[in-house]
Amino acid sequence: SAFRTSYDSHKAKLSTYFKNGKQPREWEFVPELVFARYQKFQERVETLRNLMETVLEFYKLEKIELG
Repeated sequence: SAFRTSYDSHKAKLSTYFKNGKQPREWEFVPELVFARYQKFQERVETLRNLMETVLEFYKLEKIELG
């Protein structure tokens, strides 16, 4: 996801944000704990998206008359 990519990018550059020789303070949280909830949310949204696409397909079929 874009959020995880951004997190990884900023974490890699963390030491560049500290000036005047200050020691960088590493982030102390486990990213999997933070992004696990977000990942579950993304999965639920994808499920809803697929459901809505299916509903639209059935709606299109409803308009077709056979024979």
